[in-house]
Amino acid sequence: MKRKIIFDNRQTTNIDEIESVATSSTLLIPEEYLDELNEKIEDHGSLKDYLSYLLDKYELFLNTKIIPESKQLKTEYQANQQNLQRKDFRPQPKDWHLLKLYRVGLNYSISALFVYLLRLDLAGLGRIVKSFLEYVGAPFPSPVFQHGGISINAKKSLFSRIFQFN
Repeated sequence: MKRKIIFDNRQTTNIDEIESVATSSTLLIPEEYLDELNEKIEDHGSLKDYLSYLLDKYELFLNTKIIPESKQLKTEYQANQQNLQRKDFRPQPKDWHLLKLYRVGLNYSISALFVYLLRLDLAGLGRIVKSFLEYVGAPFPSPVFQHGGISINAKKSLFSRIFQFN
């Protein structure tokens, strides 16, 4: 009996090599965070730049799954009754692609993931964790996605090291 491979991801893509096509995108923001978001956008110049900042600042949280992944089978969206407001913008293609990867990996909608990052930033959690890691001398963990995927050779060496000790 011949096996059918449904999904075979033997190739990785460097996120910087993705075709740069600017698209218009929309985020749904709860009304309670709208004023703070507008202040952050003003500080960073644009929503596009603020998204880049959030992805860089909270990369540790995204890659180490400090942000808990959804346990639902379907993509988890934001709660109802929040009076969600549209924010239209043109993100940098690599940032939007990276956000889509995290969306799939954590099983949240892009808007829900963005609001989670916004809440982390408003709480100042990134600064606190970074200070703590620097204080104890802990290295920053290596990213899971490596900005577009971990290479197949890295996976093989990782798995071979794991299986050597079992």
